Amino acid sequence: MSEYGVDAVERALQLLDAFDDDQESFELRELAAKTGFTKPMIMRLTSSLERFGYLQKADDGSYRLAASLWRLGARYRRNFSVENIIRPVLEEMVGQGNETAVFYVRSGGKRICLYRQNSPRRARHHVEIGDLLPLDTGAAGHLILAFDNAQGKLYDEIRSRGHVVSHGERDPDVSGIAAPVFRGEGEFVGALITTGLRSRVEAETEALLTMTLEAARRVSRMLGYVPRDIDLVRRWKDRHNDAASDKRPALRS
Repeated sequence: MSEYGVDAVERALQLLDAFDDDQESFELRELAAKTGFTKPMIMRLTSSLERFGYLQKADDGSYRLAASLWRLGARYRRNFSVENIIRPVLEEMVGQGNETAVFYVRSGGKRICLYRQNSPRRARHHVEIGDLLPLDTGAAGHLILAFDNAQGKLYDEIRSRGHVVSHGERDPDVSGIAAPVFRGEGEFVGALITTGLRSRVEAETEALLTMTLEAARRVSRMLGYVPRDIDLVRRWKDRHNDAASDKRPALRS
């Protein structure tokens, strides 16, 4: 549990997270198997969640999600703003990595900078909101094409890997590390990228890649996306650990 959280609240939220699209209702034993909680604990949690309208108990003793969640979801959608989610994450990325952080989306045959937070360093890769760049070069461009279902070995590899690292491709002095952002049931939204001077990014690729993947995962979750298999950070770490001696060069077009 969180060092500063409330255990009972976190357990109740974990219990709600156990409900997924694959099954409409769950028996007590199934919830115990999914959460690892004891049956007496689940009974106490479900009792509180029922009382506040977050769970409903059926005649057969199984539980399903109830109307209070729909009410909160509807309220959230009314007040929803992508900008309010992405901008703070970009600021955190710059604070942690000290390089420029950008969010690109597709605009016809190009990619456009929707939001950005430039690095405070004097020597930096400077990006402006509204900048239009090609899709066929650079980490963000390749990633957008891949997750927009472009065909070919390059894009298959990107989709499997879950990120793109590009050194000196569009500009010989600039590097980029891009990860996908999803929402809802897995709809691709855009590319979150850390970009900076090649000499610095090459030296810090591992740390910046981990940071970028974690940021993309966090934004995706705030946009309502919950991976059903394995998250991007763990996928990269597993591949990295399995091939620690593999010094394959970064992607280039």
